Amino acid sequence: ERFNWPAEIDELHDALDSVKDKVQTAIDKLNTEKSTVAAVRDALSNYEETMLKHFQVEETTALPLMRAYFTPEEISVVQRKILEDAPENAMRALIYAMSPDGAKFRSDFMAVRGIPSFVWY
Repeated sequence: ERFNWPAEIDELHDALDSVKDKVQTAIDKLNTEKSTVAAVRDALSNYEETMLKHFQVEETTALPLMRAYFTPEEISVVQRKILEDAPENAMRALIYAMSPDGAKFRSDFMAVRGIPSFVWY
């Protein structure tokens, strides 16, 4: 290993899995009763809170470590595998998160990785 992976990231991944299961359970129990709608809302709110904490830790800890200890080529292989294995809408979510019109995705993400402009209109 080139560095010690922060345990907090694995703990947050486990927490996300748990919260995701709670969201699914709340959705499965959804019916016309107001309390079931509130349960879905609360589960989604908890999921959002956990996800944002996860993103914060990854952005401030994992990504700097990854960039310090691995070459862009090594990182690209892992990123490609993650995106290939992700649900179909994951790439659209990534693009939208960067900028709803896709401009930042094209100018930053694609340009840095040498992806030709014709790949994404």
